[in-house]
Amino acid sequence: MNVLIVNKRAPFEGRGAEQVIWEIGKRFAQAGHQVRFFCPDPTSDAEPPDFDGIDFSFVATADDPTRSMIELFARGPRHYPGVYRSFEPDVVYDNPSPFPFHLAHFYGSVPVISKVHAVYRRLAFDCKDHPLVQVGTVIGEETYRLFSGETFVTNSASTAERLEPLLDTDSNRLIENPIGIDADEFEYHVPDEPTEVVTVSKLSPRKRVGDLLRAWRHVERQTETVSLTVAGSGPLEDELHELAGDLGLDRVNFPGYVSESHKKGLLRDASIYVTPTIYEGFGISPLEAMASGCAVVSSDTWGVKDYIEDGVNGRLVPTRSPHQVATAVTDLLENDERRCSVAEHGRATAKVYSMDKSLDREVTVLENSV
Repeated sequence: MNVLIVNKRAPFEGRGAEQVIWEIGKRFAQAGHQVRFFCPDPTSDAEPPDFDGIDFSFVATADDPTRSMIELFARGPRHYPGVYRSFEPDVVYDNPSPFPFHLAHFYGSVPVISKVHAVYRRLAFDCKDHPLVQVGTVIGEETYRLFSGETFVTNSASTAERLEPLLDTDSNRLIENPIGIDADEFEYHVPDEPTEVVTVSKLSPRKRVGDLLRAWRHVERQTETVSLTVAGSGPLEDELHELAGDLGLDRVNFPGYVSESHKKGLLRDASIYVTPTIYEGFGISPLEAMASGCAVVSSDTWGVKDYIEDGVNGRLVPTRSPHQVATAVTDLLENDERRCSVAEHGRATAKVYSMDKSLDREVTVLENSV
């Protein structure tokens, strides 16, 4: 079977949803299908991996990721028909993150599957960092209503719940397939005494890392030995550095973007992981932290609340509440028995959400669509 995957970025150079799509493409190829990605050319120096059964049709775009995605919608329609005719797909797999590539749904006659990682709706104005992407996300998600009869696969129960009002559920197939991780890739370590709190995140409006820094001002007053590491890069990086200085924080480290191995080391050595995010479609990073032995403190928001039960395998606090983040973190720092219990239950949860099983389910959906 020929599978044409439409993606908003070169899938091999991203994390989060892009990493998931790359793993899905590889699993399709391993199942014996021929896969072609239709996507912008890489915005970094990353070379396309040589993976048997996968090739690429790149659209030349800008190096900036946001501009690259926007330019795909301007230039992509000129290239898509030729790619479609030459590849002759049996199924098209659209990754509408943050909005659909509409030509994929109306050009040709083969089945189309949409893999939906998040449904922002009006939250786009709080979560996206470019006005065109904010407006485009809201409008694009409304156009799901046009795709009558198509199959939608979501990455979580939360995403399915937010997507359902946009679909004609009498004609659309809506399938939940929670994503996961390989928990055994993360070294499980629960420190006897806490010394490190960490977050690994894109430094963007959606992640609300500023709330963590404001919370940390209160935590620093309660402890003299624990430090905070904020790993990641993004549009708010300079602003967050300045905020840390304005707050007079003494024990905050900003290592910037970290490699996969560096990230795993940070999670292994940390006692607590904090994610004060406004919204997640699923939230892979907290699950990776749970696999590593961190007690997780998260906003009580979409995606994350699908697998975190407050007080059992993590702590949930209201969004935009630095004071309650500080209270939850301090409680775990001061109560080793509670922290270790949360970490133990978190590791058990992480093992339930298996990436391998999720990929197998994705192949089943694909093969049942034709």
